[in-house]
Amino acid sequence: RLTTTVGDAERSKAEWRDLVSNDGFGFADRGLWQSEIRGIIDRMALFLAAEDGPSGVMDVVFEKGESSLFHEAVGHPFEGWAVAEGLSVFAGRLGQQVASPKVTLVDSGNVPGLYGSAGMDDTGQPTRRNVLIQNGILTGYLLDRVAARKLGTQPTGSGRRQNYTYPSSDRMNNTYIEPGEDDDDEMIASLARGLFVKSIGGGATNPVTGALNVEVTEGY
Repeated sequence: RLTTTVGDAERSKAEWRDLVSNDGFGFADRGLWQSEIRGIIDRMALFLAAEDGPSGVMDVVFEKGESSLFHEAVGHPFEGWAVAEGLSVFAGRLGQQVASPKVTLVDSGNVPGLYGSAGMDDTGQPTRRNVLIQNGILTGYLLDRVAARKLGTQPTGSGRRQNYTYPSSDRMNNTYIEPGEDDDDEMIASLARGLFVKSIGGGATNPVTGALNVEVTEGY
């Protein structure tokens, strides 16, 4: 965990960031940490002079790689316990269009080197690449063995336990939107008034209603 504070005579800004990987001892490369620290300091120095952004209803463009929105918007509502109990806005909607045809959402537990990857989940099921939304169509859920049994289907390698004394729960691994064909500059230029979200912090969602919120930690 990197913790850094930057300040001037009037105010200060503190920030922390976790660098996570399952690559083994190679992750201890000093250059990687130094590069990350420089990036954090540069960003915090920018924040010291930044003004609060305007509020209101507006169109939004998200920086690629910022998956926290989809983590909250569709990740948690796709968890099998909620789906099996009818407590998800996506329950019973397999085969229906739930997003733009440009959206393909994937949750994969076997991408080499990523923090959410493992050989098997916490119930002994092999992890795999699960396509949850294919071109806007809902195609799957995140299921441990119990949720899969309730829904009459197969587990997806998505079971997680806090430790061996806890029952498993359906959780995400590495969740991401596959690359599209739209041009970044064209998307921004198409907005008369909008928000460009560079990075997102924490968030929360209600899987029953689909209501969600996320924190914009850097936006323009």
